[in-house]
Amino acid sequence: MDTEPSSPNVKTGRWAWWLAARWRMTVLIVLACVVAVSIPLLFWLPGAFVVLFGQLEKQHARFAAWASWIASWTLVALLNPLGEWVAIAVAISWIVPAYFWGLSLRHGYSVNSGFQTCLLLILGGLGVVHLQIADGVGFWTPVLTAALKPMGDLNAFLQSSGLGAEWTADKVIQMAAGRMWGVIAWLCLLNVTLSVMMGLWMWSRLVAQPILSSTFARLSVGRRLAMVAMVLWLVDSFTDNAMAQDATWFFLGAFMVQGLSVLHHVAKHFAVRGLGVVYALLVIPWTTPFIQAALAMAGILDNWWDFRARVTRS
Repeated sequence: MDTEPSSPNVKTGRWAWWLAARWRMTVLIVLACVVAVSIPLLFWLPGAFVVLFGQLEKQHARFAAWASWIASWTLVALLNPLGEWVAIAVAISWIVPAYFWGLSLRHGYSVNSGFQTCLLLILGGLGVVHLQIADGVGFWTPVLTAALKPMGDLNAFLQSSGLGAEWTADKVIQMAAGRMWGVIAWLCLLNVTLSVMMGLWMWSRLVAQPILSSTFARLSVGRRLAMVAMVLWLVDSFTDNAMAQDATWFFLGAFMVQGLSVLHHVAKHFAVRGLGVVYALLVIPWTTPFIQAALAMAGILDNWWDFRARVTRS
């Protein structure tokens, strides 16, 4: 097994004070859950603290399991108005994968072992969902219709945007409903990846070592899973298989993360600054599709051409 950076002693300071006692760590994880529910863009925060706790010295590393339990039930309580099973599903997807991925790093496994395991688990979960709910479009159409209703007349908005008369509210909802399970699977992967990376970032700040940059720069889907993705893409291209369609969207998200990892490695090797521009372009609606496509293509090809090894040898 590959060895990740070791866990040196924590520096003294304000964060060290918070991490010196379990009751303070409990307060941190509860506050992180409240913030994550209040500000959706910070949904990764509870998982990041669970990962951080898992990197601490042995006597506190065990607290990560307790923190995961506290975080899960706190999220269930906060999200219960959405429905009991929805709250439980969100809590599990936000916390449990981050805990086990962080634990694997603590025990010396490579970052790719955790990433690829998460890919397989989420892909398996996607398969179970498709076995239980055969008609994904029928399941999501009323949900999306109800969610978009407060936004007003969607048809009027589509026509004013200049998309053309063929783009109606029903068509947009039907298209979105057909991709929702894949989007949710991708969001689960994004959440656990952000949780682990931000947890490692906090850890690297505590110990004053570049743990995050060296870890994220090695992230990879792997050639075997990339071949699985190619097979699923071919099935999606020539059939109407809903599982293959959702899995293809899911893997495109995974390859985009790998593309970002390649970009970070190249930037680090050549000491290039300005990666923030790429992240800004990722969230600007007019440039998002092009940047995502470029990153996903780089991620796919990296599994065979190994851009990072080529750059290192240059």
